[in-house]
Amino acid sequence: MAPRSGPGAGDRAVSETTSALTLVAVAVVTAGALGGMVLLESPDDEGPPSGNVTFEHDAENGALLVTYREGDEIPAGQLRIRSADANTTWAAVANMNESAPVTPGAIVRLSRQSEYGAGVDRGDRVELVWFGDGGNQTAVLDSWPS
Repeated sequence: MAPRSGPGAGDRAVSETTSALTLVAVAVVTAGALGGMVLLESPDDEGPPSGNVTFEHDAENGALLVTYREGDEIPAGQLRIRSADANTTWAAVANMNESAPVTPGAIVRLSRQSEYGAGVDRGDRVELVWFGDGGNQTAVLDSWPS
């Protein structure tokens, strides 16, 4: 077969070039969109925060001093302090706003006289539990006795 000549003979080459450029453009846009989604991923998907807590038991008064030593800042309403006798938030015991962050150095006293509302004896188990994502995620950050 002889090559075409005359009007429209170069249209095929232009059409193939346009198609190739369009495919490259679609690939670049797709790769950019996927890359952007990975870079802008929500930090809520990271899982539970980390925190280091120490406990100091006052057996004479039936109280437990809980100190948040180090770790992520956590909204006080997302930290629950629970035992067989009580279940409340850090915010309630510390008398602070639920959205206020619990930061290293924060201290709460658990006792009958505090918002915790129960004494803490040697045989009791007390847990500091993080509730995230509206309660759909939970993690025990620490417990006493360890």
